[in-house]
Amino acid sequence: MTLYKLTYLDAKGLGESIRFILSYLEKEFEDIRLPFEILSQLRKMPEVPYGRVPYLEIDGAVMYQTTAILRFLAIEAGLNGSNNKENLNIDMIAGTVGDFITEIQRYIKAKEPAEKDYIKECLVKEIIPFYMDKFETLIAKEGYLANGKLSWVDMYAVGYFESIPGLVGFELFEKYPSFKALTKKIHSLPGVKDWIQKRPVANI
Repeated sequence: MTLYKLTYLDAKGLGESIRFILSYLEKEFEDIRLPFEILSQLRKMPEVPYGRVPYLEIDGAVMYQTTAILRFLAIEAGLNGSNNKENLNIDMIAGTVGDFITEIQRYIKAKEPAEKDYIKECLVKEIIPFYMDKFETLIAKEGYLANGKLSWVDMYAVGYFESIPGLVGFELFEKYPSFKALTKKIHSLPGVKDWIQKRPVANI
């Protein structure tokens, strides 16, 4: 039996989409959740690739980088594109989601209260509307983020964006009904639905 072991923080964040796709594939996996206090020590831990999480071990072989892991698992799950153009569309959206995540992580990494307040204001007034309005329009038109059908990038976005309300202090999805509908689709998928019911509670 293949052994899957996912190591991430005690959060949804970048790890949740991997949990989604493993659950969709009906793979049993060990869900290792590190405390946030250990973040500053990750680069000193030789077992952590390049000092970053999440990373996935499959029978001891280590895979890292969220989108690389998702692309790999999506082969078995049938969640890649049907051709090069469709894969390009998925990758372009994934890169844009990554840009948005980078903006969110600026807030997470800020240490000074004044800096945190400033970044939060920018997120609420400018950055979140900029990205979410575009995603909302795309989903309203096509039903999904890429190619008008389910792909790994939908899991990537939904998995991470669930963390945003806990970070910025307000409900994100009520203003974006199409994205909320996409979230419900992901949460209702076979395997994912079971994961949602049993996953540990995490505010972010």
